[in-house]
Amino acid sequence: MGLIDYIKFCWVNDRYELEEGEYLNSEQLQYLNNNYKCFGLYRTDWGNEEADYLYSDRNGNFGTVRYNQDNIGVFLDDYVIPLTHKSLANETFEIMMLRIINQVEEGILAEKE
Repeated sequence: MGLIDYIKFCWVNDRYELEEGEYLNSEQLQYLNNNYKCFGLYRTDWGNEEADYLYSDRNGNFGTVRYNQDNIGVFLDDYVIPLTHKSLANETFEIMMLRIINQVEEGILAEKE
C-alpha cells in the first residue's frame, strides 16, 4: 500500500488529518502513495498513539516515518512535506532492520529497569 493509505489503514481509516484538503492536497497524497510503499510498522513507546512506519521508495531504498496522532505538525514538517520533494529513504533493508531491532531491544531493556 502507499504510505498515506497504509497509515490510514492502520488507524481503521479514522485519521481526518490525512484526508484530502485537511493538510495535504490530492496531488501530494497521490505522490506520497505512488512513490513510497509502506509494508509494516513498529512501536518503541509501547503505546498506541505513535508508530514508525517502514517504507521503500522507487529506487529500492528504505526508511521510516514516525506518526503520532497528537503531533501532526512534526509528521508533516519532518517527514511528509519533505517526502513530496525527494525521498528521505537512505538505508538498505538490512541496515534499517538492524537499526529497528536495536531500538526495540533498547526499549525492552529500559522497561525492565
